Amino acid sequence: MGARAPEGAQAIEWKLVTREPADTPEQILTIVDYYRCRWPIEEFNKALKTGCRVQARQLVDVAALLNVVALFVPIAWSILHLRTSPTPQSATRCRRTRSRTDSGAHGPPEHKKALPGRQPTNGS
Repeated sequence: MGARAPEGAQAIEWKLVTREPADTPEQILTIVDYYRCRWPIEEFNKALKTGCRVQARQLVDVAALLNVVALFVPIAWSILHLRTSPTPQSATRCRRTRSRTDSGAHGPPEHKKALPGRQPTNGS
């Protein structure tokens, strides 16, 4: 089972080690499909760790960590989605995706007013 290398290119041979049964072509294709799923998962984790900087927060409290991850999972998914589905309308898609995932974490909405009875202070 394998594809031929393009003319003028050297063929690549790779081995996938598994505990799954690999006795039939169908079983082998199933294992390869499982392996293909690994890359989107790796990219999602990269978006969460690098794009959203979840690890940089250095949280030690489990509840706080779970809250941060819950907040950033939809944002990481949006980063991955935008990166993997380029279209000519990417700017519009980016605005649409951000508005769907924006939960106020990017700053207060402009229509909010100051709390009554509280005045800004100048450090005094």
